[in-house]
Amino acid sequence: MARILLVFGNPGNGKSTLANRLKTEHGFEVVSVDDAYVQWVESRCQSLYFEALDKFIAQHYHSILAGDYSKGVFGRDLIAEWHSYLLALIIECSQKHDSLVVEGYLLFDCKDTYERQLTKHRAQVFQIHAENHLYSTTARLSIEEIASLGAPTTKRAL
Repeated sequence: MARILLVFGNPGNGKSTLANRLKTEHGFEVVSVDDAYVQWVESRCQSLYFEALDKFIAQHYHSILAGDYSKGVFGRDLIAEWHSYLLALIIECSQKHDSLVVEGYLLFDCKDTYERQLTKHRAQVFQIHAENHLYSTTARLSIEEIASLGAPTTKRAL
């Protein structure tokens, strides 16, 4: 059973830092939501792509995709398309890797739905909130505690 950590929070609060440490120190595979977003826009919404998009992801998302704007201008629900794309990517990666961390600001509006959907795919899902380079679920956690979420436990012989 795959375990998936959904790491969310505002830009600059340590999501990528946590993901990189989980990768290098604990063997997690990483899905960067920012990278996935840029790839999705470039391949599926080419008229919305520009060279420096990776520097303006939050602004791009909120200004162009959010609300009814995309439906009215493009005749498509780009938010729904994006959410479907990202969920499919996460499912695909979770089928290849037992320990997966998905990190990015753009999880803010879909993390709860993703948790429900991924649990249906037999994954253990944990939401980690990043704020000021501190990480929490319902309580503050260390990187080691985060890495061990959902990990199999071994019993010691007495």
